[in-house]
Amino acid sequence: GGACVWSEARLEVGQEVSLRLSGARQPQPLEVSALVAWAGGRSGRISGIPRYGLQWMPPSETSRAGVRRLIGL
Repeated sequence: GGACVWSEARLEVGQEVSLRLSGARQPQPLEVSALVAWAGGRSGRISGIPRYGLQWMPPSETSRAGVRRLIGL
């Protein structure tokens, strides 16, 4: 699994990134790791901000439980 994000950061395909996810059900931000799987180029931009596809790195069981809480599973 993964996510599509818009970021002003200049990311390269294959680069490992860390993200902090938060939500109403998550008292502390959840830090997760992902690989940049693709970059959207000019066609993927919104208001000039590039779009990237991220592929989640294998999470620890603690991270997996945090993601379940975050999305309400």
